Amino acid sequence: MTAMRQHEVTLGVAELHALIGNARRLHEHHVWMCARLIAGETRYHAHPLRRRLFTLVNAEALTEATLLIAARATPPISVDSIRRGDGAWVARVNYRQCGKRRSETARHIDLAAALMLSCLQAHRRARRQSTRSSR
Repeated sequence: MTAMRQHEVTLGVAELHALIGNARRLHEHHVWMCARLIAGETRYHAHPLRRRLFTLVNAEALTEATLLIAARATPPISVDSIRRGDGAWVARVNYRQCGKRRSETARHIDLAAALMLSCLQAHRRARRQSTRSSR
C-alpha cells in the first residue's frame, strides 16, 4: 500500500489517538487521517489544504503539518506551550469553546506526535461540548 493510500483508512478520534500514542513517532498516514478528521481535509487533489499538506509531508515536516491541521480545525487550535522533560515532549494546545478558553495536554517521545495527540484531544472535547450544547 502506498503512503498516499494508507490515509484512506478512517478511524475515530479515540482509535487514532491510541494508534499515535502507541507509535514511536508520528507517521505520514497519521497526518492524513488526522487531517481528514480534524480539519475536514478533502480527497479533492486541488484543495489548497491537501496541496499544502502534501508538500509538508513530502518534506517530512510532520510538526509543521500538524500545526497546519490545528490552525484549520473547527474551532481553531493553537499551541500554548511545548516542553521537553523526562524523555518526552509535552504539548499543550488551546481552543475556544462557547467563549471560553480550553486547553488539552499530551505527552509523547516524538514532538509531532505530542502535538497531534493534544490536537486530537482538543478536537474530541470540542466536538463533545458542541453536541451537548446543541441538544
